[in-house]
Amino acid sequence: AALKRSCAKVVRLTCIAGTEKSTTQGLLAVLRSLLQIQQLLPEGFDELPKNQDTWILIDDAQLAFEAEGFWQVVIKAVDNCSSIHVVVAATHDLKSHGTTPIVFHDYPHLHNLRLSVEEAEALYDGYIEKLPFAIGWEAFKDKLLKLSNGHAGVLTGGIGLLYQEYSNSQKRITMDEALAALQGDHFKVRLHRCFPHHALMKAEQREDV
Repeated sequence: AALKRSCAKVVRLTCIAGTEKSTTQGLLAVLRSLLQIQQLLPEGFDELPKNQDTWILIDDAQLAFEAEGFWQVVIKAVDNCSSIHVVVAATHDLKSHGTTPIVFHDYPHLHNLRLSVEEAEALYDGYIEKLPFAIGWEAFKDKLLKLSNGHAGVLTGGIGLLYQEYSNSQKRITMDEALAALQGDHFKVRLHRCFPHHALMKAEQREDV
């Protein structure tokens, strides 16, 4: 009989360049701690309950592409255990050969993670509630929603710009100033993590992206 799945367990592992969270041994140790596994991985996955889905979210994966042993363990977990699911978030496409030490092209990819119009508006409105002076700025809202086109990173970058400008100036900036800021360098800097950084990519990686 099929096992009845209980509430899923979700853990998030964020890779950080130049730290233990970018090396095979360091990443495996952190993941084992997050999952509360006693044994070394991959054997430790056997300790996870089979009647519960386990989701492992790996963020900023591009910062640990060289940790080949770690990715081999991750792939083995996905291939051998139906209750383990791994979501990899990276600024570089993982489907291409040569981009990562492990070939991901046979695994499901989501290329369009854009928010719907309704979701984008709800996200914007939820944040702006905490900035009363910006409530009713329909021109700014429309401009940002069009610029982001549902991209959550661009949308939150624009919202964050309002918070930053307000915090730095300690005054209620005007809507015209906010609209002008969307065309300034500060906004562009906030978008660096939203898209692949071409300066740090190889030629073949630029072609893939």
